[in-house]
Amino acid sequence: MKLTSALPLIGLLLTGLTACEEDTPSSLDPEPIPVRSVEVELPWSQFGESVEVYRGYGSPADLGRVFIAHDFDGALDARALVRPAPYPLTSVVLDSTGTNRIDSAFVFIAGRLVAKVDTLAGDLPEVPVELHAGILQSSWDAESASWDVAVDTFGNQLDWLEAGADPVTSLGLATWDPEAGDSIVWNLDSLAVASIGSVTGSTTGLRLDMASAGQRLALTEVALRLDTRPNLNPDTVISLDVGALETTFIYTPQPAVDDGALRVGGAPSYRTVIRVNLPRELNGPPALCALIGCPFTLRESALNNARLLLTSAAVDPGFQPVDTLFLDTRTVLDASLLPKAPLSTSLSGGLGVAVAPETFEADGGIEVSFPVTNFVQDLLSDDAAVSSRRSLALLTLFEPLGLVLGSFRAPGTPGEPRLRLILTVADTVVLP
Repeated sequence: MKLTSALPLIGLLLTGLTACEEDTPSSLDPEPIPVRSVEVELPWSQFGESVEVYRGYGSPADLGRVFIAHDFDGALDARALVRPAPYPLTSVVLDSTGTNRIDSAFVFIAGRLVAKVDTLAGDLPEVPVELHAGILQSSWDAESASWDVAVDTFGNQLDWLEAGADPVTSLGLATWDPEAGDSIVWNLDSLAVASIGSVTGSTTGLRLDMASAGQRLALTEVALRLDTRPNLNPDTVISLDVGALETTFIYTPQPAVDDGALRVGGAPSYRTVIRVNLPRELNGPPALCALIGCPFTLRESALNNARLLLTSAAVDPGFQPVDTLFLDTRTVLDASLLPKAPLSTSLSGGLGVAVAPETFEADGGIEVSFPVTNFVQDLLSDDAAVSSRRSLALLTLFEPLGLVLGSFRAPGTPGEPRLRLILTVADTVVLP
């Protein structure tokens, strides 16, 4: 989605004026050098050129965990897809003489499908919930699968037999009680074990669904534990573990794409790019001119601090953050390569800007401040190559982060983006 805004010039908002004096240790003059600091807030029309919202950074398969949901927040359905690794070819068996031997002729007689719940995730169910597991019919690609499409790679697109990843061969229901630990277990008979996979690999894989309405879970691990009867010692049952070769999740509906909001997060992840056209001269308001003088030329040396001010917006149902969202700002180093342009190191530093989940509740309306001093200093630089980097990327610290989104109000709406500058000017001192 591309959103371009060119609003009428509406002037500067001077949010704070202060004047102070600082002593200069190297000066021989006993009189201090007057230093005047001004905080100026630029509305979008004074610095913003356009906003572009891109999607497609990473894949749900990159997360290392999967989500399942059914009518969560009255809207979201999500299903996990799992491709088990090939079954073991051999096992170590203690024979009748007490010697460990390699057995390659054992028989799979039963097993269990085990899923681990991410109990550290926020918004866990408070009551027992039911989950369903089944065997898929269609082949699928972990990196590109979605609710409607099983494979969506270059030159190859394959739809599911039905949206939402096929009808499945049911493996039954399992119950997870939040008071009883973090494991969900489906018991499997020998036919189910044979239908899921073999020593040459998984057939088509598994689909895990949330059966209880209004609930969502994150799963950190899905694996098989297979019971075998060894040929060398038929009276013994040996359990072998089979992990997941690939996992991903699919979901519906997709977040809205036509609301104009500045969006970050999700899987695949959204990233917002703001194109800046900063004025080199300020000609008001009168209070600024009275303190510093107008026209005032913006210089790199005069900039003490710059912050991008965004106002949170409502998030689509089902994608509301339930934990702190860590956001980042970075300079786009070559805008001609967007959406895959290289970015600078973090302008926010460390873990980025921590944004509380309640920031995005209801209609939002909460201001979030992002440090962009280095970006603005580069815009004011005399180095043409550096000053030409006029695009600023807003993104989550990790991409993708999960199902949750962050959303901010667009230009031309109440709470549109603003740029706050703290400028410091020292009077010229003539040494005797």
